[in-house]
Amino acid sequence: MHRKIFFLLTISLFLLSQNLFAHNERNMRREIYTFQMAKDWNRYEETADSQIKKQILEQLIASIENHNLITPVTQLREQQNEIIDSLSNSVNLLLESLNKSSSPEQSNQIQILEQQVQKNIFAYLEFEKTISDFKSEQFWKMTRIILLVLVIFILATIFLTYSYNNAKQRAKRQKEFNNKIIQVQEEERKRLSRELHDTVTQDIRTVLLFVRNLRDLNPSPEDEEKTLIENIEKLETQNLINIRNIIQNLTPPEIEAADLHNLLTEYCNNVVQITKLKCTFFAEKGLDFSGFNSFQKLNILRIVQEAVTNSIKHAHASEINILARKKAGTSNRFVFFVSDDGCGFSENAEENQETDIAKKSTHLGLQGMKARAQLIDADLRIFSEEDCGTEIRFEVSF
Repeated sequence: MHRKIFFLLTISLFLLSQNLFAHNERNMRREIYTFQMAKDWNRYEETADSQIKKQILEQLIASIENHNLITPVTQLREQQNEIIDSLSNSVNLLLESLNKSSSPEQSNQIQILEQQVQKNIFAYLEFEKTISDFKSEQFWKMTRIILLVLVIFILATIFLTYSYNNAKQRAKRQKEFNNKIIQVQEEERKRLSRELHDTVTQDIRTVLLFVRNLRDLNPSPEDEEKTLIENIEKLETQNLINIRNIIQNLTPPEIEAADLHNLLTEYCNNVVQITKLKCTFFAEKGLDFSGFNSFQKLNILRIVQEAVTNSIKHAHASEINILARKKAGTSNRFVFFVSDDGCGFSENAEENQETDIAKKSTHLGLQGMKARAQLIDADLRIFSEEDCGTEIRFEVSF
């Protein structure tokens, strides 16, 4: 972008300088032409030789005919043609008189014609000066306009470049801030998973051990005691499974070596097992996720988890579908969809179904998804409307 602006600015300055040089050259040619005509006429008046006078007049006629004075206004052009015709006629008459035999009457006529020629020459030169001044005035007006446009263009370019760099720096700082927050969150998730594994999981296993010991100590308990022991064992076994699922969701095992397809499939299975809701993952046939690095896989999984959690807690969905496919016409860009049949939401009743709510929402979960999407350069969009469910779509490349 900066190269294009610099190139356009250079071309504009070059064209302006070319016009300035051309304008100066035209003025110089006009001055030389005016000086030459005045010099030729002075030679004509100073010489007494009729042959030399004839040659000077012939040169003057040729100079008038060959000189190209461009007049920008039609009315002035007509006036110019009249002056040139009058000058040419007076010079031709003077030439004819010089070619005739010398007599007192002829000498008087020559003097009259010479005065007419001189008058026409002065009129012609004065008219040419008027035209030249008019064109110079128009040229400088146009030059001032061009310079003003260039100054405005330069100032606008500087302002836009400054604004662009500031926005780029703000986005960079925001991305770094989000990255630190995500890192803190992941560390906290790991800490919680370790705490759950080292405390709650071990306590549940201890309770199960006590229950089994209690059952072994009393081989033939009464029906109520037997039922109570079985219920406690079933409850603690289920609690152990639930804790393991929570730990797995908090810290996916071996994220670097794990396949994203398997991670999403296992996550859906865990959701079904815990919530008893229908949660299905679909992937385009032959889709290869191996290009994603561990950081991208982790954030993709977190975005999907947050979307599914929102569907369960806030949308009260009964069915959740996760879809992954490759974007048409690309080789390394993937599109992920998370949709539900929940109640949906709308921040403005007048907004239609295509409204991108993610850009306006202040919900922490949605803001977290946006922050994670920004970290992996994903394009995240959320579409929802009341009673029509919610669709979360994000595109990411590896």
